[in-house]
Amino acid sequence: MKLNLFCGQNHMDGYINIDFDPTCHPDLLIDLCPYFPFKSTRPKWPWEDNSIEEVFTKHVLEHLNPRKFSFVKSELHRICKNNAVIKIFV
Repeated sequence: MKLNLFCGQNHMDGYINIDFDPTCHPDLLIDLCPYFPFKSTRPKWPWEDNSIEEVFTKHVLEHLNPRKFSFVKSELHRICKNNAVIKIFV
């Protein structure tokens, strides 16, 4: 499975295009960086551990505050298979 996180208008064939903005018309409408005051109450992303083979994201991570960036990083580590490809453009 391949994910295009925070896709905006940049939909990619062969990927599940994910965004929190319904005007982008993503394949999956989800807020990947919800605010929760405590780490223990933050929900995990809806993918199983070690289930993703490729992730793409462009011009988003540099805009996240450190807490949200840390959350995204930990979720990527959790959901990606060994030797997964993660393409991050900033």
